[in-house]
Amino acid sequence: MLYNEHGRQSKLAKIAAAAVFILALAAPPLSADKAAVEKALAGLSERYVGLESFSAGYSRTTTTPALDNVFRTQANQTATGVIQWKQVSKLRLDQSEPSLEALMTDGQTVWWYLPTEKQVRVYRNIDLAGELAPLLSFMSGLKTLKEKFLIKEAGKEDARKDQTGLVLEDKDASDEAGQLIIYCDDKFALTGFRLSSLTGEKTDFFLTDPKVNPDIEDAFFVFDIPRGTTVIEETEG
Repeated sequence: MLYNEHGRQSKLAKIAAAAVFILALAAPPLSADKAAVEKALAGLSERYVGLESFSAGYSRTTTTPALDNVFRTQANQTATGVIQWKQVSKLRLDQSEPSLEALMTDGQTVWWYLPTEKQVRVYRNIDLAGELAPLLSFMSGLKTLKEKFLIKEAGKEDARKDQTGLVLEDKDASDEAGQLIIYCDDKFALTGFRLSSLTGEKTDFFLTDPKVNPDIEDAFFVFDIPRGTTVIEETEG
């Protein structure tokens, strides 16, 4: 599933914030790894100048650590699908495996559709200025990135072979906020991202067949509820 049973909205915020990794293209901020960070951000900025929309296939792996030191195994969940984004805060994920699901937002309302259950969960009270602050920081303007985020090169534990990883930390985020890492290859093409929570859960997205500025209608990010579907109105807890 795209969510766990006890944290649907926080998971949504992390996924949405991660998806907008495609806009990490601003003037490079200072960091401990200044040279590497500046080179990567300059390359990304040049490659994706004028970016208005983006789509790609994805393979997603979520790793949950053991709950205590007795059990050494980890629970791994994998999924595949398509991710699509459009200025400024429109996002859609269509999962194909292991089950059909769709998650989308037009920037105001969020729909989570489970066709096998003939059910859609609707979130109308999500605080876009709060819970999805990283998303809005990216989308509202690249000039604000160095004001909002600390950016540094990913460490060895988060490295991907032949790729550069950039860690983005929101300066204004709460202590409970997770970590976002975006990855690019040596030609500064975006290859994926990683979300890490304080509890140790890691969600990796690996991108395939990326498309820059595809023609996507705004209506694609608004869910058209099929007849016979149960609508569950969720409230922010």
